[in-house]
Amino acid sequence: RAFRGAEWETVKGFISQPTDRFRKPYDRLPAPHPRTCVFAGSTNTSEWLDDPTGGRRFIPVRCGVTRPRVDVDALARDRDQIWAEAMTLFGAGEPWWLPQEMEAAAADLVDERYSADPWEAHISRYVAAKDEVSTQDLLDYCLELPRTQQTRAAQTRVGMILARLGWHKVRRRQAGRREYVYVPTQTE
Repeated sequence: RAFRGAEWETVKGFISQPTDRFRKPYDRLPAPHPRTCVFAGSTNTSEWLDDPTGGRRFIPVRCGVTRPRVDVDALARDRDQIWAEAMTLFGAGEPWWLPQEMEAAAADLVDERYSADPWEAHISRYVAAKDEVSTQDLLDYCLELPRTQQTRAAQTRVGMILARLGWHKVRRRQAGRREYVYVPTQTE
């Protein structure tokens, strides 16, 4: 199963840390140490990302029977040389991040892994012709949820869907009072 809610926050926080705090053997106290690793994970499901804010931390790589198998022996044999060449390029100032022209392709790969919320299609159709919406409008008129089901969790879920669709929250004054509404990111 994919991570849920607070689990995603924990994972994102962990993998985003530039240092780890630990005590080396024979040291007296723990100290921060720069990360010197790359994290990898695997899953048997094709849709595992359900947090709209976490995708930029991942670059999915399709593996398995539909692709040529990795020659593990050759990789083990050449590993040190591969890393040496990578460090030489890094030391020479070569960029170690994705070039801008590849970022869109990486975002598309992440998007393919996104586990869409069942409400997303309804909300997407509803907001298509709108300049701004409120979560209350979406809960009442788009999703037609009874008031007893309009919980804080439902509001948060709608907000996350809107963020995924490219909308963001702004504060507006309407009918003499301030309220939050969502607008498409390109407008404001």
